[in-house]
Amino acid sequence: MVLQRLRSRSAKTNTITTLLATAEAASWDFTSLPYVADMAKLSPDENAIIRKHPLAKSLDDLHGLLQEAERTYELCFISYHDAVDSFDQLFQDATSKLLYVLLGEEAALNIRSRISDGNVASDLANLFTSLQRGNFSYNHYRRLVRLVIQKPPSTESQNVETWNFDVWNAVLDLINTASRGTPPPGPISSIQQTPWMRNTSSFVNSTEYRRHVDAVLREELGELHVNIPGFFNAYFGDIPQLSAVSQAVLEGCKRADSQLYDEEQGWRDWPELAAERDVLKWLGQHHC
Repeated sequence: MVLQRLRSRSAKTNTITTLLATAEAASWDFTSLPYVADMAKLSPDENAIIRKHPLAKSLDDLHGLLQEAERTYELCFISYHDAVDSFDQLFQDATSKLLYVLLGEEAALNIRSRISDGNVASDLANLFTSLQRGNFSYNHYRRLVRLVIQKPPSTESQNVETWNFDVWNAVLDLINTASRGTPPPGPISSIQQTPWMRNTSSFVNSTEYRRHVDAVLREELGELHVNIPGFFNAYFGDIPQLSAVSQAVLEGCKRADSQLYDEEQGWRDWPELAAERDVLKWLGQHHC
């Protein structure tokens, strides 16, 4: 059994290597491909293939890297649009690893290409090679990245199956979009949008992400001052009993019988992405 698994893994690695070598030799530039008008969708036969060969757990290993890329993109785009370019290496690394994992999936070898005579694995190999040459726009990958991040729990079998279909549909759309070439950059939006993942406060206690956003904040905010004497009293001092009430609420959240907050672990069951809807649901569940 162990030998069989090793042979299977070796065969998959050889397949990926062959696909990438073929793409490299072909020097396929996605910008030279014809425009494809219709959004590609999976056929019933391809849905059956995906049911038989669901996405492997290797995608789970990319969750942290993809989430970091998406959070960084959101913060950069909203805070300082031009700063997105300075993180191209992070975005390229994340999407390169995502493509590499996907092109080794059994389903990719059995789903037909919409833009060539090959299969989706060959399209992904060509896209991977094109990406390594700098033909890259992270915005094209964002729908796929978000879907991978939002994988439902394994206990929700029906949702996991739907998620598998959605991921492969997103792959087809990505290949379709990339085959048209990279469009010219659009105008910078003047509307301050709400971040999809989190707002800037989510980065305060994360050294992993702070290194990515410090430069953006300095560029946007200029010189910053901390520990300004009298700041709290000046802005919040006129609210009656604020300190006493706040402390009482916090102590109530720390009670052992219904402990919502722990000094080391933080807030219990706090939504992972801190989306507004999830936070409001959390507050309602805990009667905050």
